[in-house]
Amino acid sequence: MSRSRHGPAYAAIAAVIATLAAPVAGCDTGDPAHPSTTARLPGVETERRVRRLSDEEWRAAISDAVGADVDTRALPRDPRVDGFANESETLVVSPSKLEGYAEISEQIAAAAAARARCAAEPDACARTFARDLAARAYGRPIDREEEEDLLGVYRVGSALGHARGLELVVRAVITSPFALYRAEIGAPSRPGEAVLDDDEIASQLSFLLTGTRPDGPLLAAARAHALALPEVRLAEARRLLETPRAREALRRFFWGWLGYDNLSRASRSASRFPGFSRDVSLAMLEEQRRFFDDGVFGAVGTLDGLMTSSTVFPSEVLAPIYGADLRAAPGRFEPRPADPAHRRGFLSSLAFLTTHAQHDATSPVQRGLFVRTRLACDAFSSPPEAAAARPIDHSDTKRTTRQKFADHVNDPACRGCHVRIDPIGFGFESFDAIGRFRRFEFDLPVDDTGELDPGLGATGTFHGPAELSERLASSEVFRRCFVRQFMRFAEGRAVSADDAEALYRRFEADGRRILSLVLAYIERPAFVTRRILP
Repeated sequence: MSRSRHGPAYAAIAAVIATLAAPVAGCDTGDPAHPSTTARLPGVETERRVRRLSDEEWRAAISDAVGADVDTRALPRDPRVDGFANESETLVVSPSKLEGYAEISEQIAAAAAARARCAAEPDACARTFARDLAARAYGRPIDREEEEDLLGVYRVGSALGHARGLELVVRAVITSPFALYRAEIGAPSRPGEAVLDDDEIASQLSFLLTGTRPDGPLLAAARAHALALPEVRLAEARRLLETPRAREALRRFFWGWLGYDNLSRASRSASRFPGFSRDVSLAMLEEQRRFFDDGVFGAVGTLDGLMTSSTVFPSEVLAPIYGADLRAAPGRFEPRPADPAHRRGFLSSLAFLTTHAQHDATSPVQRGLFVRTRLACDAFSSPPEAAAARPIDHSDTKRTTRQKFADHVNDPACRGCHVRIDPIGFGFESFDAIGRFRRFEFDLPVDDTGELDPGLGATGTFHGPAELSERLASSEVFRRCFVRQFMRFAEGRAVSADDAEALYRRFEADGRRILSLVLAYIERPAFVTRRILP
């Protein structure tokens, strides 16, 4: 255990945290475990709240604040809700999380303090250091009272030397509630509604588009009290979308939505997939990074393009998996045409097909359930215990995977859900567990006939994910769900169809362009308003 849990240094940090937390803890943010059932004002969707930063957001913000990359692997992992790790109701500071923050703060404090350069007397240097560090970590200027509090921390530590005092300031700042959280409180504007202040608006903009605290120009716009104006927000959003960090932030949405976060740790049976390795899985992720960067920020930039493009970005290590589907020699993650009969959009990508498969076989259930829940926003409860007692025998080489899973539909304990899941998942069976196209499994012919139903906004049969992608691209159910998924990521909360209706209509009117969806979300009045609970 870290020595930061003992002695006057830890006590001083804890005291400052308690002092700084008081204004935040006193806010009327409502009880997230018991959401309000009161009627919503038109255009006001989200309650006032204080959101803890996700691990990735905190890492980025603190790295920026101290001027060096911060390693957060020691933190207990944030829970994922339907793929996203920023669901506000689940982001609590548990005792183990708090200990992780304290240990990280201790590990980086000395190096951060050593970067301080000042020729003035120690107290003046400490004041400047604390003020600048806190402003970067909090994403706003600090007031005189906060400055004095941090100077008090410095004086406690400076009994052991100037450097030790600065280290204590670093630890106090980066474990402060103002570094761990972001506020959406605002000020009442009419009954039941609050309008966010400029610092809060800047924070929402910056975390959505760059995954970290506001930069200098955005802070300047906040100081000018201009961000309540939609045209100013849009101008800042367009500027931020030109930065490399915007690609990283939007990629985080797609990675959560598609479930890619664990792909780098995927494993496969060495006997069935001898060429698979971590290098291969990392290459799959890099290929998808290029695909989405091109599909979102490139010339087309539409949801339809993400669903139906037959352009892939393979490296040489991926060429054997693509096989004959690759219509030109691979470059180094450079665009190449693939066979459009088999490969269209992300549903036929190596990354997607590998993510949604098992160690030694495909998984029609995983793939079908993904389509229903993530692409159609359909809800499913956990499988009954009786279903868990009926595992699939993947060592059986006398039946195809489809034939094995057909037992689900015939089993009364499983049929209720699997009759809605498996017929979709079977349509992916022409691709194995690492995304290779196949016509046979165990020398038995593969049947990749899938079935769509009205709940997906399309009906009838399809063959393979390329055809499925074409059908879904024309499905209103899918397009509405996509808007809800983006809004859920942006809001860090569950989003209803009603919440997303106006944004969906705008998305359709703008030609289903991804960046237009982002800008429309930021432009709307609900971006700067919050409900006040009674």
